[in-house]
Amino acid sequence: VRAGAGTGKTHTMIQRAVRLVRLGVPPNCVLMVTFSVKAAEELCSRVGHAFAALGVPPRLLPVGKTFHALAFFWVRRYWRALELGAAPAPLTGDAGVRKFMQRVLEEQVAEKRLEWCVAALRKHLLRPGGADADGAPPSWEAVLAFA
Repeated sequence: VRAGAGTGKTHTMIQRAVRLVRLGVPPNCVLMVTFSVKAAEELCSRVGHAFAALGVPPRLLPVGKTFHALAFFWVRRYWRALELGAAPAPLTGDAGVRKFMQRVLEEQVAEKRLEWCVAALRKHLLRPGGADADGAPPSWEAVLAFA
């Protein structure tokens, strides 16, 4: 559902979930996804009230998450199949956020350093036409010595 604030998006999503359950879909097989944490919290709160009236126990309620929370859930669940080195940990507190940002910045710096090395290699080792001064491409020794 795509609409502005106060137009009934949450109400529409909940009514759709209720309809699906009445048609026989198990409530815990209904997934509702939103953008903001605030909207997800509101959605889950309203779902709890709507499904309590239907007699659905809390452990079987439909799932409401943000896109980011859903993606993190899948990565945490399937990290081995994705061949990640270790299970990802949630960012908690300032220390976790700082550690994550430091890792991102280090990766960015490493990527820029690689781009700089490639540009420098092109500039210093290759002459116009893609060959060295004597017309031959640079040797691997020259490339490795420069890097």
